[in-house]
Amino acid sequence: MQLYHLVYYSRRVSSDPAQLDAIVKVSEVNNARLGISGALFANEAHFFQLLEGPRDALNDRLRVIMADDRHAYMALTLFEVLSYRLFSDWRMARLDGADSQVARIFRAYAADVTSPDKMAGPVIWQMIDEMSKAVLAGFSADPS
Repeated sequence: MQLYHLVYYSRRVSSDPAQLDAIVKVSEVNNARLGISGALFANEAHFFQLLEGPRDALNDRLRVIMADDRHAYMALTLFEVLSYRLFSDWRMARLDGADSQVARIFRAYAADVTSPDKMAGPVIWQMIDEMSKAVLAGFSADPS
C-alpha cells in the first residue's frame, strides 16, 4: 500500500489548552483506526500538522479538519508520496509550548516568511525532519 504525507497550516480560533487536549485525544483514536501517524505543532495562534498514511484516510481527515470550526484559515502546504514515516510510533505527537525545541525550529524556519503557508515544500520538509529528530531525541512529545 502506497503511503502519503500531508502538511497543513491553520490559524487557531482559540488558544484554550483544553481544546488542544480534546483534538489530540480524538485524533489518537481516529488515527489509530485509520493507520495514520503524525504530529501536531500548536502555539497560541497556529496549528501546523503533519499526517502520514494511506491516501484515502488522509483525504478523509483533511475533509474533517477543513470543516472544523477551530480553524479560522487553513492552507495545505504539502501532499505527496511518503518515502518513510517520520512519526511511526505516534498516532498524534503533540508538539506545543513556546520554549520547546520544536517551537524554536518552527520559529527559525518561519522567521523569513509572513506565514508558514508561504514556505516551499522542500523547506517545509527540512523543517519537519528537524522537528521529528528533536522529538525522537526526547523533546516535547510523548508516544501515544
